[in-house]
Amino acid sequence: ITNQPRHQVLTYGETATFTVGASGTSTLYYRWEKNGFALSNGGNIAGANTADLRLTPVSVSDAGDYRVVITNLSGSATSSVATLTVERRNLTVAGVTANHKPYDCNVAANLNLASASLVGVLSQDTGSVQLATSGATGTFTDASPGENKVITVTGLGLTGTAAANYSLAQPMLNANMTLAGSKC
Repeated sequence: ITNQPRHQVLTYGETATFTVGASGTSTLYYRWEKNGFALSNGGNIAGANTADLRLTPVSVSDAGDYRVVITNLSGSATSSVATLTVERRNLTVAGVTANHKPYDCNVAANLNLASASLVGVLSQDTGSVQLATSGATGTFTDASPGENKVITVTGLGLTGTAAANYSLAQPMLNANMTLAGSKC
């Protein structure tokens, strides 16, 4: 083996390519493995029996240790392990707003979630990852009146068959808490 495959850190949806360099006196045969098990072409895997293994697109479940066993009439050689780390793709939420409210001595905010939507979902996952809003809550940073006060949103989540490949950033909002006509 003249060149070893290299470790990779990718984000869900990108392409992983592992390449090995080898030389020998007769035809070389390649068998790529993940975590010690032989790979075969199909799905997102191409080149399982070549010097270049390609995974397009990578998913979180593709993370693991890859190596290649190269054989010919003279014997076999096994490459060093190349670790593939696949990070979740970050999503954001658009269309969430909060109502202005009169001062009432508490920090609860009223969220408007009817137009909430995910931003950053890969086209291949349209319909396979959804925004879960049932547990969403909004909280003002404090209970004092003021304009353009920060509201922290929690409890938004992801569902669907592709949800494990994504992470979700909770939005930050602003709204007014007015003093007029309110009492605790």
